[in-house]
Amino acid sequence: MQRRRFGRTGLEVPALTFGGGWVGGLLIRGSEQQREAVLNRALDAGIDWVDTAALYGNGVSETVIGGWLRAVPKDKRPRISTKFNIDTSAGDFAGQIERSVAASLQRLGLPSVPLLILHSRVVEAANKERDKRSLTVQEVLGPGGIADIMDKLRAQGLCDWIGLTGLGDTGPLHQVIDSGRFDAVQIYYNLLNPTAMASA
Repeated sequence: MQRRRFGRTGLEVPALTFGGGWVGGLLIRGSEQQREAVLNRALDAGIDWVDTAALYGNGVSETVIGGWLRAVPKDKRPRISTKFNIDTSAGDFAGQIERSVAASLQRLGLPSVPLLILHSRVVEAANKERDKRSLTVQEVLGPGGIADIMDKLRAQGLCDWIGLTGLGDTGPLHQVIDSGRFDAVQIYYNLLNPTAMASA
């Protein structure tokens, strides 16, 4: 399996990692036998990074991965990344993130993850299509914003690195990426949905 340097983490990851989300969807909709078989197949193929999120099946993906990890010898376990979303209509961003991360770690059966990822879109403040899952640059980078909250979680040892998904409006995404506050950006690109390649 070829390997690649992952963002600013200094980590090397397989050229292919395993996504536990809706695309493909085996961890959410598959049978117990299918879930176990596909995760074991990925591990046997040299994939040692599994990505999931609280949103994937409302915790189902994390729960499945956590149950599977308990049966994998510790020296063979893959690294896990997970994500959280913000509901801007609910306020208390720090509380939302802390509760989401705590629930994710409980489902995964892990004390921490190597990479914690902001799963919300980053958009223009004036974007009329903004929904309650979309954040502005100020909400992400401003004092007490998402980046500061994630740094505190890292200081607590709940993650080693922080990242964001590259979804939203181009200009605001560039501002957040260029800030240097995040170690990795997850571009929505996979074997079943390779549309991001069109803009590469």
